[in-house]
Amino acid sequence: MPIAQNTVSQSLLFLLLTLPTYGQTQKLPSDPRSAPQISGRLIGTDGTHQIILEYKTDRGNGTFIGNTQATCMIPGATTSSAAVPIGLSEIHKGSQLTLFYVRHTLHSKKGRRRENLILAIRFDQPDRVHRIAKGQTLPCYQAAQSQLRK
Repeated sequence: MPIAQNTVSQSLLFLLLTLPTYGQTQKLPSDPRSAPQISGRLIGTDGTHQIILEYKTDRGNGTFIGNTQATCMIPGATTSSAAVPIGLSEIHKGSQLTLFYVRHTLHSKKGRRRENLILAIRFDQPDRVHRIAKGQTLPCYQAAQSQLRK
């Protein structure tokens, strides 16, 4: 009989240890998704923050307007070299680009307004003037900085 009691107490101990976690499930992180992107031909900029891109679809041509949050940066050639800023006015009209963006809603007294916030620009053709290779992506956002409380 001591063997049977030992088995019962082990089963009871196991049940007591696992019971508090029964029904508790951890939320799994959502699947990583890439930012929406659109490819087309650069038809204009305001020189500092706004990009206007013409793109083609099965139904015809469309126009995409987006805004950068910060100056786009050409990554340094090596990890120790500094990134170089590039103004939107320096990108040649007609350049084939892919824009990575998110849609952002701005709230104001007049209501809500949606804008396309550009995170990065990829050059689908090389830009020999700025030595940007085909497929090179330039970041155009500024990471949020957390404020320290004192």
